[in-house]
Amino acid sequence: MKKRALDDLKLGTVQANFAIVNAENRTFFEKQGFVPTNVVPMIGAEPDEEALVGEPEIFVEVCDRYLGCKSEEIDGYSGTYGMGGAGFVGIKVVARQMEQHQWIVYCVWSAENYIELEQAGQKKSFKENEQELIGRIITDIQVTDEGIVWELADNGEISRCVFRYDRELKEAMERQYERPAPSLENLMLTIFDGTDLLV
Repeated sequence: MKKRALDDLKLGTVQANFAIVNAENRTFFEKQGFVPTNVVPMIGAEPDEEALVGEPEIFVEVCDRYLGCKSEEIDGYSGTYGMGGAGFVGIKVVARQMEQHQWIVYCVWSAENYIELEQAGQKKSFKENEQELIGRIITDIQVTDEGIVWELADNGEISRCVFRYDRELKEAMERQYERPAPSLENLMLTIFDGTDLLV
């Protein structure tokens, strides 16, 4: 990935990947390349805390690392603009050769509306059935013209999770941002547990 300004990534919908740190966890994030910043709102922060920013990874560039990983948690409220959430969807995993949990985040506002589950040939609402993905193993990842598709297995049962990026979503993003829609690869990022994304 090309070098970007850490406090203004211009990465799809994301401005910054940040952590609110104190003396106990600061060293870990500094070792990952995080640096101090003043762009992150510190609403509710303790006096001994400060914000650091670092560089997330573009999922499609490192997706092989996540094959064989188990999904452990799902968060439909990732991403923030300081006063509220963006509704990104994050899936928590332990990646091979990584020393800390990672979140794979689909960085689309109200992302639950653009994710579909397919089980036994039937499409299901992600929002209503997302917990069914927890504990499943990622066995395949495909990038298509209209989205990113994961296959997940559990005791021989295969599910597909489709992160849509079709014309409807692209047009909605163009209206929201008043510029061409971002590329698909910049809309799925991996971040360290304990960090979030500023939009």
